[in-house]
Parts: sequence; C-alpha cells; structure tokens
Amino acid sequence: MTTADTSRGSSIRFEYRPALLLGALCYPLFLESAYGGMQSRAGAHPAPERVAAIFMAAPSLAAAFAVPLLAALAAGRIARSSEGSRAGVRAYRLAHAVFAVPPLYTATGVMTDILGIGQFDFLIWALLWSGLGLAVAKAAPDATPNGLRSPGARAVAVHGSIALAVLLIFLVWHLGNHELSLWSPALHGRTMKLLEHIYRASAVEPLLVLAMALLVATGLPLAWKHTTLQGDGYRRLQTLTGFYLAAFVISHLTAILVLARWQGHVNTGTWAYESAAPDGFLGNPWNPRLLPHYALVVWVVVTHVGLGLRGVLRAHGVADRAANLVARGASVAGAAMSLAISCALLGVHLATF
Repeated sequence: MTTADTSRGSSIRFEYRPALLLGALCYPLFLESAYGGMQSRAGAHPAPERVAAIFMAAPSLAAAFAVPLLAALAAGRIARSSEGSRAGVRAYRLAHAVFAVPPLYTATGVMTDILGIGQFDFLIWALLWSGLGLAVAKAAPDATPNGLRSPGARAVAVHGSIALAVLLIFLVWHLGNHELSLWSPALHGRTMKLLEHIYRASAVEPLLVLAMALLVATGLPLAWKHTTLQGDGYRRLQTLTGFYLAAFVISHLTAILVLARWQGHVNTGTWAYESAAPDGFLGNPWNPRLLPHYALVVWVVVTHVGLGLRGVLRAHGVADRAANLVARGASVAGAAMSLAISCALLGVHLATF
C-alpha cells in the first residue's frame, strides 16, 4: 500500500468518525429538545410564546431526522474515497450504524425498560457509541485482505425467499392497513381485526416471528460482506436500509412481545398503541424516539424491497435501466406511503375534514 493510500485511509478515519459519533450521541438530545419545545407550547398562553415553542421543537426534530441522512451521505463519501482500507471499511460500517440510529435508540430504551434501568438509557447509549468509536479509531489504515468475494447466490436466494413469504403473509397487508389509518382510525381498527385472524392466529404468529428473526439472521451477514466490498449507490442504499430494518425488527419484536404483551399485558393490535396514545409522540419524555423510528421505516422497507427486486430483475437479464427504474419507483412509493402513515400517526385523518 502506498503512502498516499495510507494517508487517504487515515483522513477517512479522522474526518468522518467524529462527525458520525457526534450525530449519534446528540440524537437523544435533539429528541429531548423537541419534547421540551412541545411542553413549552402546551404551557404557553400568548400566541408569540406558542410560536416560539414550535420554532424550538421543529429544528430539533429536523436535526434528529438529519442524523441518518448525514450518515447516508457520509457512507457515499467514504465508499468513493476509502479504496478498501481497513479504516475505510470500519468508517463505512459506522456510517451504516448511525443510519440505523432511530431504531437502535428505541431498542436501547426498550431493553433498559425491560431490565428496569430505563433511567440510565442515555448513559448506556453514550457508552455504547463511545466504545464503537474506539473500535473504529483503532482500525489500521492498511488494505483489507485480498480474495474477498460477494455473498453466494444461495445465501441471497434464502434471504429473498424468506422475505417474499413475510411480504405475502404479513407485510403487504399490514402496511396497507396502516395506509387506511389516514382515512380514520376506526377503519384501521376494523381491518386490523380481520387481518389478525390470519397473522395472529396461534399457528401462524410463531412462524411469522421466526421468519422475521431469520430475515435478520440471513440479512446481516449479507450486509456485512457487502459493506466490505462496498459497491455502487444502489448497493449502498440496500445495505443502509438493511441495517435499519435489522435494528427495527429486533426493537419492534422485543417491544411488542416482551415489553408490551408479556410485561405490560397491553393489547398491541389497537390504534391507540400504534399512535402512542394518549400522550402522543411528543407527549412524554420517552415517546419522541418513536417518531423518526416509525416515520422512516415504511420508506426503508419499501425501498429495500425495491432494491431486492432490482437485483432479481438484473439476474434474469432485465436491462439495468429498467431494473433501476423499478428500484427508484419503489423508493418514491415508499416515501409517499411513509408520509401518509406519519400524518395518520400524528392525528391527521381525512374522514374528519
């Protein structure tokens, strides 16, 4: 490896690592600031005070949403400049972890609540990211070993087959029902009761949970290999969204099965549970973490599926231009779906107008 390559690897490590770590560490503080702004608005009486409170909350929320966005941009810069150095690969993976900060922070809150140490969740969060930062900082700036190969076709096929089964049995119907919530929570609730006869049946739900766990277990090794090899922008977006989904599935299943059902004896199949009622997403200090967590995941999952379909199409001889168009269309559709569901979760329902 040349001196220039070594210097380039070192510059990646020192240029991106502090910014990425700072974003991850400040993410809970952004959410806390947004909560504080909304609390100030609730207690404000003159109109100027209410407006000032909103202007305090809005930039804080924007900053929280900016953390995964900046991580994705950093991943692109690292991929284009690292040339396969160990420091570059670790910084690239760090960017992927920061992209998944919303579900990771929610998972931290869920795990600490289950263990009865929820008051220490920010301290634990800071320690985890500090340790991760030290691991990245110790990466030697030499080249990665030769002979790295893409994941095998069989591993990709297994992951894709499980994903297809989850889509057809659960996810298409679940997301479609969430879209109905934009019309009214009542319509969502009636549809949910019908769907639960299928995917919450005693013979189906355990298999569905197992399939979701297998998606994480088969998907993370694929993403790990691809973050070593990196690749083009489509591959990068696929691994970024894959990291996010893995963190989300772990967080979501733990919250529903352990924290809500087992410990709290809460019915998780209601609109009140899904919309964090009665407090709402900014009504108590814990809930703000759920807003980016849920707002981004619909776009993430539809985009990830579209990118997977792109890979299938290319493997079957479809022209790159057409396959790329499918992936882009899925991402745009995912953004529209995410916006609609987010509006519903925040209390916007068309039936009330």
